[in-house]
Amino acid sequence: MGPVLLLGSGTDYMVRANIWLPPTGMDPRQEQVLHSYELAHDHPFSFLTVGYFGPGYETTIWEYNPDTLTGQPGEQVELELLEHTDLPPGQPRHPHPAPPTGTLGLPQPANQPP
Repeated sequence: MGPVLLLGSGTDYMVRANIWLPPTGMDPRQEQVLHSYELAHDHPFSFLTVGYFGPGYETTIWEYNPDTLTGQPGEQVELELLEHTDLPPGQPRHPHPAPPTGTLGLPQPANQPP
């Protein structure tokens, strides 16, 4: 992920813009580590996201049962595939908060402005 702009916040919300930059041409393995692509993570909060410009990103959404976990580092987690999707311009997504988890794919270059 690239820059994050905080646009506003209150006691129960935050509005921010995440900017997913296109690949830079550096070694794809370095870029993957730098931006945490293909690294599973959860969102323990509710959020709404909308594609604004460019082809968006690809993501794979998984779900797990937190009641089966002990929280130990390296613990095996049984995942259930929910969907593989992308976020093109104008497409809103409102995934439910954790336990769904996801991995982000490498963004594609933008072709034209909105």
